[in-house]
Amino acid sequence: MRLLTALFLALPVYAADGFIPITWDAQNGKLMMEISRFEEEFLYQTGLPAGLGSNPVGLDRGELSDTRLVKFVRVGPKVLLVQTNDRYRATSNDPNERRAVEESFAQSILGSFKIESGGAPVPSSGAPPAPAASVVVDATSFFLRDGHGVIPRLRNTGQGTWTLDAERSAFYLERTKAFPKNTEVEVTLTFTTNDNPGPLVRSVAPTPSVITVRQHHSFIELPPPGFTPRAHDPRVGYITVGFFDYATPFTGPVERRYIARHRITPGKPIVFYVDSGAPEPIRSALVEGASWWREAFAAAGFPDAYEVKVLPDGVDPMDVRYNVIHWVHRSTRGWSYGESIVDPRTGEILKGNVRLGSLRIRQDYTIGTGLVPPDYTALAPTEDAAAELALGRIRQLAAHEVGHTLGLDHNMAASTYDRASVMDYPAPMIEIKDGRLDLSNAYTKSIGAYDKWAIRYGYADLSPQQLSALVEEGVRNGMLFVKDSDARSVSAAHPLGSVWDNGSDPVAMLRHEMEVRRIALRDFGLRSIPVGTPLSMLEAKLLPLYLHHRYQVEAAAKSIGGVYFTYAVKTPSGVSPSPVREVVPAARQRDAIAAVVSTLEPEFLALPDALIDLIPPPAHAYEGGTIELFNRRRDPIFTNEAAAAAAASITLSALLDPLRAARMNSFGQPPFSEAVDAAIRVVWRDSPPGRLGGISRTVRSLLVTHLMSLASNASADPQVRAVASESLRSLRAYIAAKPASGIDVAHQRATRDDIDRFLERPDAPRKQSEPIAVPAGPPI
Repeated sequence: MRLLTALFLALPVYAADGFIPITWDAQNGKLMMEISRFEEEFLYQTGLPAGLGSNPVGLDRGELSDTRLVKFVRVGPKVLLVQTNDRYRATSNDPNERRAVEESFAQSILGSFKIESGGAPVPSSGAPPAPAASVVVDATSFFLRDGHGVIPRLRNTGQGTWTLDAERSAFYLERTKAFPKNTEVEVTLTFTTNDNPGPLVRSVAPTPSVITVRQHHSFIELPPPGFTPRAHDPRVGYITVGFFDYATPFTGPVERRYIARHRITPGKPIVFYVDSGAPEPIRSALVEGASWWREAFAAAGFPDAYEVKVLPDGVDPMDVRYNVIHWVHRSTRGWSYGESIVDPRTGEILKGNVRLGSLRIRQDYTIGTGLVPPDYTALAPTEDAAAELALGRIRQLAAHEVGHTLGLDHNMAASTYDRASVMDYPAPMIEIKDGRLDLSNAYTKSIGAYDKWAIRYGYADLSPQQLSALVEEGVRNGMLFVKDSDARSVSAAHPLGSVWDNGSDPVAMLRHEMEVRRIALRDFGLRSIPVGTPLSMLEAKLLPLYLHHRYQVEAAAKSIGGVYFTYAVKTPSGVSPSPVREVVPAARQRDAIAAVVSTLEPEFLALPDALIDLIPPPAHAYEGGTIELFNRRRDPIFTNEAAAAAAASITLSALLDPLRAARMNSFGQPPFSEAVDAAIRVVWRDSPPGRLGGISRTVRSLLVTHLMSLASNASADPQVRAVASESLRSLRAYIAAKPASGIDVAHQRATRDDIDRFLERPDAPRKQSEPIAVPAGPPI
């Protein structure tokens, strides 16, 4: 720091000593850094303390980039910031072995700094300078750049071509500081475009051609020795740090995987801080939900290792020393995130960073009031079950995202055994009591048995042999883990791996959710909105209720062509857990087919005439924004057919999924043709009268469209395409022989013509109306 002080003694400066000392030259608008740690690795992190506010684009307040392992290297009159390629390494004491790996894979130079003063003079002979001398560099241009990648994010999300405007960018000195183990620098950056800015930018920026955000840079000292990496076991869901270790014997695997976890230090608990910008009662709910993990650490042998507090005033939430739960506002609802700053060498988590989208709780309240409306006629309602549901969900969400920052990954099977983990995506558990809906048990009020087991695996002070025994005990006790990628897709195969579902029996739960939906729709109407609300807002509240069954449909469909499986490992005694995989029994698959296709019944999809007549077009100034409505072709009028098309598309996409169809054909019982026939029997039965007939014709057209799409899908299994084509031929013959009258005559003739043209020219079918888009669903 002496070099910086001497250099700027006569200038108005702000100086901060610390891990990497910095000095602000106010007269010239420069930030200088004093560098003395050459060839010494440390961590470099960028983030966004002030973001864009658009969920589809990202660029949230509190967002972090990847953590980079870097070092300063002096080369003549300059200093380079070099990112080490930690993905490929040799954990060897042999420097030549390490050098061979280092020179085999590219590094990345992230910055170059001109030396302004200090350091040993550069020899005229070109020989290397004397080692380990402090130098002062001008770091202004390094920090006043798009280090976080705003420009490529805007481009990749279709928001136009943007450039950084240096004249409208500056340092944000309030959060530019240095501490003994970290240096924090923040800047205000302005981006401009001469093109037409994208619609997502136009929806959030006050002047759409100009975006100003803040970016944060952190230089972080590597943690001290003493942390022992813990090997990953695929039977327990943890986020991992993976790398290629070329120092391992050639007789073993070259890839190694550590789990991500915090260091447990006696007398120094892991503390999470809740954003003080979250209003009450949400703030208290966040503190309560995040605090659930204290129980898990106590069970792992560390009763005082975890705490949750409210972030004190004046503390920078981007400071690496604080684990923070950010309360993030966006223009539309979207995902929440749990991310971390992780030492890539060992998997040690240095900072947990949660981003919770504030509109999520409002969506939950909308869902809750659609199911059980408050007493809107009372001046001061004594209870609001929907509000309690929403607060229950935000507690669970806080626990879920903090779980990620403790190292845990999703477990999408936990909802099927006693709601065993907050790391699943939960649907509200709606109970039926005396013919009415009860929301009191909608969400759990604590972490589950799987969570405690997983934290013990990640944090308990156990030997490798004891850890192995702990995992064996857990899987014997039914701690099933299904990872995200084997559950989120509608194509997924595991019958117990789904999102936004409930219950140990997904098929029985679908029938339960259908009954919940029936009861709620029976009671839905004027009582569902407050006095003074435009009646058009009934549609916004109706949408999630009408599609209440959508996630459980997908969960039930996974029993069709489904396979129970585990991420088993070989053990000294055999395989654990066992069996490794088992096809869902044929009777169970047929029960699932019957339940799924029942959601295509016109009677299930129909709404009461009295309710439809209450919904006018959107009221003035009540279009767009956060208001979510059904897509329709008869705009602006709401129609039952539009809603039915959305629900039927969800069912048909699950039932006729090409990967599911291929598995059914492979297993043989029941074959895929049986699922198609079941759908055709329901959809093409005798046409009901009146509005039910319109719903029936809508679903019939969708079924034909889905079969054509499947038959022409070049990526689908050939036998699946053959079954879809043959089903169209059989359907065409059935329609030709089916009596019809009125509008059904035109509908059936048009359908036959479409099938004929498709079968004759599958590469050039007759143009048809695009299916109506399904409204946005997750997250809930």
